[in-house]
Amino acid sequence: MVPAQSTRRILYLVFCIQTLFAQEKKTSFEHISREQGLSQSEVQCIIRDRRGFLWIGTQGGLNRYDGYTFSVYRNSVEDSNSLHDNYVQAIYEDRNAMLWIGTRGALHRFDRTRRQFKRYTHQPTRTHTISNNIISSICEDQTARSGSAPIMASTDSTLRNKNSPATSPRPQCPEY
Repeated sequence: MVPAQSTRRILYLVFCIQTLFAQEKKTSFEHISREQGLSQSEVQCIIRDRRGFLWIGTQGGLNRYDGYTFSVYRNSVEDSNSLHDNYVQAIYEDRNAMLWIGTRGALHRFDRTRRQFKRYTHQPTRTHTISNNIISSICEDQTARSGSAPIMASTDSTLRNKNSPATSPRPQCPEY
């Protein structure tokens, strides 16, 4: 058995060695605003995707920031492949690197190649749709079977998962 004083000396030595070899991490912040191209100054949500882009949801649309410039995505009345609403409240990147956007008008899946949105809205006559069009948060159902929709969207009414009928007390999600 090692005496307590020896143990303390060994721990102190390990601590000193770690301190000598530890590298200082430098964190820097950059202020970005409307002057740099942000669509609106009221930021609702922000994520960094697997490719390194920052996706910023504002009351004036979805912004993609590459570190230098912004690409802004907004609703266009003539374009059904645009955001349904400019008030972006939630952004989520799923395990397949699909980007999901929640607005006050619909749940959206973003096609990065075409730069288009697929909208998912409440459909009262269908049991497997979102319960409300106001999406406040998005997450992934980690228990979803392979081939089923893993996305869960929280609305003003409920959290929904694709595999549960509307009458079920379990969360529900839109049908894809």
